[in-house]
Amino acid sequence: MIDEEIKCPECGGNLVFWKEYLVTKTRNISKNGTLSKRVKTTTPDHIIGMEGFQCNQCKWLFNTVDGIEKMDKYPHLMDWIEEHECELKV
Repeated sequence: MIDEEIKCPECGGNLVFWKEYLVTKTRNISKNGTLSKRVKTTTPDHIIGMEGFQCNQCKWLFNTVDGIEKMDKYPHLMDWIEEHECELKV
């Protein structure tokens, strides 16, 4: 259980959690340049570390990829991600 509130550290506003996934869509092209109607789509695959929080009010952003110093400053946000890991899966 997290003791600290999950809110924006800048303005106290509500946070949104986001997580990026990689999906590939492919279509065949015939020799005459016609694009096929059939689309093959891969299963969404989480891009490791491409997740974070953003404030609805002031747009403060915490990205786990380039926010290494923020990870140390706001460890309760990382704890929240770990606690909700099952709920966050696609």
